Amino acid sequence: MLKPEKQDQHKIPQVYLKQFGYLQGTQWKVSVLSRGENFTRQKSIKSFTAETNIFDITHHNSIVIRLFESLNCALETEYNQIISELESGEAISFKSHAILVQLVPNFICRSDYWRDYIRGFLQHKNKPYFIRDILAHHTQSYEEYLQLDKTDLYYSLVYSNVTESLVNEVLLFFTDFIFHRTQHYDVVILESPDCREWFTSDNPVLLKNEWVGMEMFGINSEIYLPLSPKYLAYFHFKQATNNSNPLRKLYPRKIYPVLNVLNDEEFINLVKEINSSMHNFLICPTYLSYRAESN
Repeated sequence: MLKPEKQDQHKIPQVYLKQFGYLQGTQWKVSVLSRGENFTRQKSIKSFTAETNIFDITHHNSIVIRLFESLNCALETEYNQIISELESGEAISFKSHAILVQLVPNFICRSDYWRDYIRGFLQHKNKPYFIRDILAHHTQSYEEYLQLDKTDLYYSLVYSNVTESLVNEVLLFFTDFIFHRTQHYDVVILESPDCREWFTSDNPVLLKNEWVGMEMFGINSEIYLPLSPKYLAYFHFKQATNNSNPLRKLYPRKIYPVLNVLNDEEFINLVKEINSSMHNFLICPTYLSYRAESN
C-alpha cells in the first residue's frame, strides 16, 4: 500500500520559499501579492501551493506513482548548499551549476502555468507533433525517430484520455526534454543591490523562449531564475548567435553585482520582466505589508 496514501506535494519547494520568507514564532511565512488584488497576504509556507497528490501518476508500481515527487525531493535537498556557496565565494562550483540546470526544468514543470500549458497541448490537434518532439532525443537514429508513432509509449501519451495522471507523465518527459537543452547552458549569478532585492513568483522561471519552427528552446533562448532575494541565476546557450544581451559576455559561474553589468534602466526592465512572469502570485522578499490606496 502506498505510504502515505495522501501526501501534500508542493508546486514551489518549501526550501526555496524560505529564502524569500520570514519566521513568525515557529511558523515560516511568505508575503504574497495575488493577481487582481492590491494588498499583500501572509501565507504559511507549509501550505502555500501545496496540493494533495498533485504529482502522482496512476500506476500499479508504487515507485512510478511517486516518481515525480521523488525527483522533486532529490533536487530540493541540494538547494541550501547552493545558497551557502553563493554567500561564501565569488563563483559557484561545477556541481552547483549541474544542479541548477536540473532545477530549471523541475521548477518549470511544477508550476501551474506550465501545467496548464501542457494540458492545453494535450487537447490540441498538434498533440502528436508535441509528443514526438519531447520523445525524440530518446531515439538512437533518424530511422528510429520515424518509427516513434509505432511505439507503445507514444501511443499511450497521444491517445489516452487527458487526466491529471497523464499530464504528470507528459510533464516528466517535458522535464527531460528541457534538461536535454539546459545541460548545455552557461550560468551567471547576478547579485541584487541593497534594498532592491529580487522578487519571485508561482512561476519562478522566466523563459525568454525562441521558437525555431515547431521547436522550443532555440539556441538564442534565455532563462532567469531568482534563487533568493539576493541572487538571480541567468542561463544562456554557449553557442547562441544573438549576443545583444551583455550578460552573455560574462564569465560563467561567476557572481556579479547586477548594477556593475547592467545600467539602472536595464535592471528595472529585468525586474519588471521577472515579476510579470507570475501566474497567480507574486512572492515578496522577506516580510512586506502593502495595501494600495483606494481612489
